[in-house]
Amino acid sequence: QNRPLSSSSSSSSSLPPIVPTTRAYNPLLHAVPTMAEAQRLLEEMAASPHPETKPNRVSFVSLISAAARLKDMDAAHRMFQRMMDEEGGEGSCPGIYAYNALMSGYLRTGLCQEAERLLEDMKKAKGENPKAVAPDVRTFTAAIGSCLKTRNWGKALEFLGELKEAADREPSNQDIQPSVKTYHTFLRVMNAAGQHLESLKAYDELRGRDVIPSAQIYSQVIEASCLLGDVSRALRLLRTMQRAQKAPSQRAISLLLKELLSKNMHAEVVEVMASSAQLGNGLRNYHYPKRAYNALLSNLELETRMEEKMIRKKREELEQDKQREETTTTTTTSGSDKW
Repeated sequence: QNRPLSSSSSSSSSLPPIVPTTRAYNPLLHAVPTMAEAQRLLEEMAASPHPETKPNRVSFVSLISAAARLKDMDAAHRMFQRMMDEEGGEGSCPGIYAYNALMSGYLRTGLCQEAERLLEDMKKAKGENPKAVAPDVRTFTAAIGSCLKTRNWGKALEFLGELKEAADREPSNQDIQPSVKTYHTFLRVMNAAGQHLESLKAYDELRGRDVIPSAQIYSQVIEASCLLGDVSRALRLLRTMQRAQKAPSQRAISLLLKELLSKNMHAEVVEVMASSAQLGNGLRNYHYPKRAYNALLSNLELETRMEEKMIRKKREELEQDKQREETTTTTTTSGSDKW
């Protein structure tokens, strides 16, 4: 911007100075190392005489995201309030991205109650004014995530129910359809709160909504199944993951092996170790308990003994066949001599 024009350029063909646009500033605002630098850039944009450099809605959302990343929620609140105060300005009124950026900051800093309160304020404002910003799937997902720290599984269940109701009212609106991240976050909350049956219900439900489970979702459901003692379902899920080439989490494998070992299901232990090693591209990617390795060795010893037993049986059968052939040959020869 401040670079002088080249001396070789003639006065008749001199180019105007290059003016950075708002679109060039916004990524810088999002990636600033400090909020002081963000404030300096914002003032520089506001003081520019060029209209194409003035801050817009994306600029303020970038600042709120930067403040959330830097865990400076006071600065995030100031930027959000400035958007509220400048509602009459072009692109300055808060949109859904500003609300979601603020919600993300609450989660990052552990202000879970503030996140829930923000969602309640959005729903209240929407009820009073139909033109107000309505929460979308990211807002509800963040609100569900806020229940993870407080273990408030009832509130998470309520948030998911509201999102599903909104999705059923507008099935064509993809912005309010529960996503893979929504269900993964919900499953984490339920498992953390010990509500494993709710996790299994949510898994059955997401399949009915044509949501393709991720490896994280499968792992959460395997954990819930193991904690409920349903190892058969956990094994079925692991086999499904193997067909889909999705690797389970370390915790899911550990819980499943623990349940199988407690029930002395050594053959299944070997199956779990083999399939997880295949999905994880090597045994070194997973940590198995010592008892699992002992079960593996025992199973190998059992297979070796079975193979040795089968070999001995086969040899005995061959010896018997050979003796029968010799007996038959001797009888035939003696009959010929007699004749």
